Formats: sequence, C-alpha cells, structure tokens
Amino acid sequence: MTFYPKLIHIIKIYLIYGTLSFKVKTKDKTMTILRPMFVCDRFIQESQKALFYIFQFKEVRIMPKNYLPVLTTGYSSGLVIDFGYRSISILPVAFGVCDLMNYDDLKYGMEDWKKEEKEEAKEFLISELSLAIVNVLSSLAEDVRIHVFPRLILTGGGVSIPNIKERLEDSVQRVLSKNPSFWRGFVIARLSKICGERLTRDEWNEGKRWKDPIVQ
Repeated sequence: MTFYPKLIHIIKIYLIYGTLSFKVKTKDKTMTILRPMFVCDRFIQESQKALFYIFQFKEVRIMPKNYLPVLTTGYSSGLVIDFGYRSISILPVAFGVCDLMNYDDLKYGMEDWKKEEKEEAKEFLISELSLAIVNVLSSLAEDVRIHVFPRLILTGGGVSIPNIKERLEDSVQRVLSKNPSFWRGFVIARLSKICGERLTRDEWNEGKRWKDPIVQ
C-alpha cells in the first residue's frame, strides 16, 4: 500500500534507542526495529505499521547510538526519523547523503553552492517533508508531536531554512486539500507543532504536549 508515488523506493531506515527488537517478515521484505525502551507498545505497533505500509521499506538495520537513524530514498534524498518519547523527530537529508552519518562529523555551510541551487534544494525539501509528515500523521493512532529540524543536511554541508515552520504548515495543508485519499481507514493523528527542538521525556512528563493542532 503506497500513499504517494514520490515516497516509494525507500531503501533503509535506521532506528536508535533501547535494546529490545522485534522482526516482521513478508515475502520479500524483512523489518527489524530497535524498540525504544520507554515508548508504549501501541505507539511502537502503530509506528511499525506506518513504516511498513507508508514507506514500503526493503531493509532495516540497527546502527550504533552515535549514528543518526537515516532513511534513504531512490531520489538520493531522505529523512532521519528519530523515535522519542511519544514523539517523532524528522531531520531532512538530501543530495548524496552517506548511509553512515556520524552526527559529530556533520559540517554546515554551502558557500560553494549557487543561489539558485540553494533555493531549489529548499523547495525540494519542503515538498518532500510535507508529504512525509502527512503520511506519518495519517498512520499513527497516537496524538504525537512531530519535530522537524530546520536544517538541510548534505554530504559535507548544510543550510538553514528560514520560516520552515510556517512554510511546512502551509505545504502540509495544501497536500491535505489535494489528497483526501491520504486518510484511508487510518485514525488521524494530529500535528501539534513543527519546530527545531526535541521534546524531552521530562518535558513530556511536565505536560508540555502542545495540544493545539494545525491538522484538524
């Protein structure tokens, strides 16, 4: 089941946190997920369903904790999806990203890029992120918060995207208005807030859940 053509052909996804894992097999695909120790069973089950049905993965690997979880597509672009405590952090990745990215080794700066190339990369990122956000939202039955890091991560460089929160909100709404079939039979989860910061477990326990949704 594929919810949007541009998000197929996903090759790998890496998940971090925790020590437990479970495996699901189909005719031609195998998934092994490193289970976050502090995330409830239902959230894991819904997340697994989203990854399988939405992203149509072919392989899942478990990487050391000092590596980012990287999801790559056939378009030499992808998303880092980091499962936190009832939250998902999404870090955009594009244009020749390596399979193994050590977070400490990432360098920012696109001085050698032409202005047109930078703008094209930003627009591409906004479009891809919007579709991925809608797909994840339409598949998770939990009321989760989605974090989007306002950085385009490249091999050897990166760039900040001004007003990424507002641009993503507008783009997500456009995707929803044009593609009502996204929702299918899934329970609609709410996109509470887009920002460039992670929601820590302490923040969650303190009730900082940002309940005002932009997707009704």
